[in-house]
This record gives sequence, structure tokens and C-alpha cells, in this order.
Amino acid sequence: MIAYDAVGNVINSGEPARATLQDQIKTTLGDERYAQYQKSRDSSYEALTRLGERFGLASETVGRAYALQEEFNSQISATLTQVKSAQERSAEQRRLGQQFQAQRNQILGDRASKAFRRNYGEFFDVE
Repeated sequence: MIAYDAVGNVINSGEPARATLQDQIKTTLGDERYAQYQKSRDSSYEALTRLGERFGLASETVGRAYALQEEFNSQISATLTQVKSAQERSAEQRRLGQQFQAQRNQILGDRASKAFRRNYGEFFDVE
């Protein structure tokens, strides 16, 4: 597939083209609006936004919960490369999951956090 930039120049297709397009969008929007654009395309952020509307949570609260989710995702990804044995990896992911759940409860409150788990589940086993 042939792709064109904003001026009409041919750019490579595939991943380099997506990266170039994302760079152009970021340049056009600026850092802050680009970050908002990225969040608006993220299903986790959408789910948290709907939850916030349902429970009357401030947008700052939703933002903190989303930042926590992103940090948790990064930590879980790191365990895949940093922790060698499957048993150690499982234990570390469980520990991170328990920590994440406690922090999310603190940010969202018990009712909203329970509703989130009921509607979207968990990505880890905390038992």
C-alpha cells in the first residue's frame, strides 16, 4: 500500500508510515493535546471515563486511575523480560496486581472499583 504525507510525498507503508503519521499528528497537536488524543483512542481510558461519569468522579480522578493502569501495564511487561523463572514471574505479577488493586481502590473508591472489576474483570490473579 502506498501512503502519502500531508504534502503529497510518498512515504513507506507499514509501521514506518504509522510512526511518521503519529509524529505528524503530534507535531500538529502539540504534546498535551496529542496525549489527550492517544487516551481518547484507548479502550481502558474509555472504560474509566464511562465509570467516572456513572459514579460522578472528577476527571482528575479518572486521569490518576488511567496513569496507574499505564504504570501497572509497564511493570507487568517488565516482569516478562526481567524475571527469569515462570514461578517467580507469576509471584511478581500477583504482587504487582495486589498493589495495583489496592491503589485503584484508593483512587476510585470501593464502589466504583468493584463496578470496574465486575464489568471489565482483572488482568491478573490476586488470590
